[in-house]
Amino acid sequence: MFWDYHITQYLLSNLNIFLANKNINIDYIKRDIMFGLSSNSPYSCMYNYLIILMKYFLYTMKIIKIPPTFQRFFEMQVVFLKYK
Repeated sequence: MFWDYHITQYLLSNLNIFLANKNINIDYIKRDIMFGLSSNSPYSCMYNYLIILMKYFLYTMKIIKIPPTFQRFFEMQVVFLKYK
């Protein structure tokens, strides 16, 4: 399962550190990652979007057999936004 994957915990931890450096602090539990944060939470839309991107990233890395890292996740989002 997505939540139990040790790489997921690593990526979520790094994502929270990245967001904390931008003064965005989000507390979450397993249910929030699986089903999304409620809409009355600050930054919920942004965080839910990032979680969907992370799930897609993990799936993509699994299919192409490349170890997922936070740096790759971040670079993938920059490339995605650049060409959008």
